[in-house]
Amino acid sequence: MAKIILKCIGTHYHDVYPNWSSIPLNTQGQMFNEFKKYYVWAPKHEEDVQVNFKLKASKLLSCTFCDCRRENRMPKFMLPDRWALLLEHWSTNEKFKKRSEIGKMARASEKRGSLHTGGAISQVTRKERMEKELGRPVAVAKMFKVTHIKKSTNPTEEERWIEPRAQETYNKYIRISQEYRSTLPLESQDKPFTQEENENLWKQSAGEPIRGSVYGYPEKAYQKKKSWYCGSSSSSFDGGDRETISAMESKIAYLNAELAAVAEREKKREEREKKREEEIAVAKEVENKRYAA
Repeated sequence: MAKIILKCIGTHYHDVYPNWSSIPLNTQGQMFNEFKKYYVWAPKHEEDVQVNFKLKASKLLSCTFCDCRRENRMPKFMLPDRWALLLEHWSTNEKFKKRSEIGKMARASEKRGSLHTGGAISQVTRKERMEKELGRPVAVAKMFKVTHIKKSTNPTEEERWIEPRAQETYNKYIRISQEYRSTLPLESQDKPFTQEENENLWKQSAGEPIRGSVYGYPEKAYQKKKSWYCGSSSSSFDGGDRETISAMESKIAYLNAELAAVAEREKKREEREKKREEEIAVAKEVENKRYAA
């Protein structure tokens, strides 16, 4: 599957994108549509498959670039001029180098996690309590801000984030959300985002998953979304889906047999028509010779 996903990425990689999050959402959608040409799944799994695809694509693209830089080679789907621009970006971009150093320190640290103000209460539990209290779903970004800003008894005091990474991620979410909203039709720009849009925008902002976790994304919900594994075999579906697919396959086989029978009858009819036309032509030729004599 990894080769297929990389092929889907390469088919629509028409610009210089240092990582998955820098690829525009519409281009990511085109890559996913390309992926749909190779695999099938039940319609109810569409959202789960799309989330799973983007997670795998993000990790694969990052690993591919990392391996290619380390081995001093160019990805197969990359054009030389674009690869040269990427190498220049990685070697000169201060933000990238800074993040790279931060990543090295984070990987070398013992904590290897993210800070939040929830204490012993998990973000999942905190989110469930907020939703129960408000009576509606809570957007990931809103939940993130609540759990990553230090509490203060002074209402005039400026907001203080628990760590720089939290503030950077939230600000990036605001920027990406504004950019995405500007691409919507005018009549939709004032409408609130759907839960799915909010989640996708947050994942764009949070960057690549680390050991299967998206920064600031409630773990339980994330695990639920990534748990369904998409495959090309009907064995990936549950019992009800298998019965439906089996019935559909039987129906398709029956229709194919009917179609083949119709095609065979049509072929024989055409052969009879052709033979009849040949007989008429011969008869006319004989008749003409008789009159000529």
